[in-house]
Amino acid sequence: MAKATEEITKNIIVIKEATLLLPEEMPEETRKLWGSIPERVDDSLELIEDNDIDLDRKLALIEDATSKYANQICFYLFRNNLLTDDLTEKFRKLRTPEETTKDIERHEAIMKKVEDDLLKERDALIARTDAYELIQAVLGGYSVEEARNRIQAEKEKAARAFQPRG
Repeated sequence: MAKATEEITKNIIVIKEATLLLPEEMPEETRKLWGSIPERVDDSLELIEDNDIDLDRKLALIEDATSKYANQICFYLFRNNLLTDDLTEKFRKLRTPEETTKDIERHEAIMKKVEDDLLKERDALIARTDAYELIQAVLGGYSVEEARNRIQAEKEKAARAFQPRG
């Protein structure tokens, strides 16, 4: 299991302390949601392998979520005049949601490049396969134009097969 980062741990400490201050009259569903965050973070961390290729991205997702939850809960406490000085001090030392969102955006840009590179490889492979099929069709008796039309028709037929019916 991956270890929680120091920032995730700080967020969880603030969340645990803050949820203890939530008033009884607040919506029970919200209290349950916020109170379950530490357990859900533990469950999420269990899903990450120690040598995970996306370890940094996955930890960034958890840090971003816990940062935003800490922010929501502390704002709720502040708005209801329940935020203690000690908790305020701890909260102010956390990275902000704006900072953690930038980390997520950086990871998303990396994944977008990986995806684009894979799509380029896929397109190149398809072009190679098309060239093989074209040669085979011509050798099988079709003219070049007939072979191209046949291959295009097969592609369109396959594309229609994957379209939702409605």
